[in-house]
Amino acid sequence: MPYFFILPAFVLVEAVLLTMLAASFAAPGLNRYRPHMIGVLVWGTLGFVLGNILIIGLMLGAFLAADRTEAGDWGVVKLMLGALVFIGPFAASLAGGGIGALVGIRRSRGGERGSA
Repeated sequence: MPYFFILPAFVLVEAVLLTMLAASFAAPGLNRYRPHMIGVLVWGTLGFVLGNILIIGLMLGAFLAADRTEAGDWGVVKLMLGALVFIGPFAASLAGGGIGALVGIRRSRGGERGSA
């Protein structure tokens, strides 16, 4: 269910980033921002995908571990699984995409540090 909201937002962000990248080829004044845009696009997408693979793996592990719990612990298990299933994908998508974008920006600034 959360991916019903997350995936359209991801596609919209990717479309905006690709439009900005295309604009950087059309407008000469935006050429200096092109490495940053490419870094955010590539690393942000990679972070988004890896974050979601991680949270899906955690959810599968939690469901497998839930089979081994005793009957008295089901209240806590249900609460944790509910939080993991409904909040986890949002958090993983935001964290993965955000951290990936920051890594992309930092890597694109690699050549600029010495010229200050």
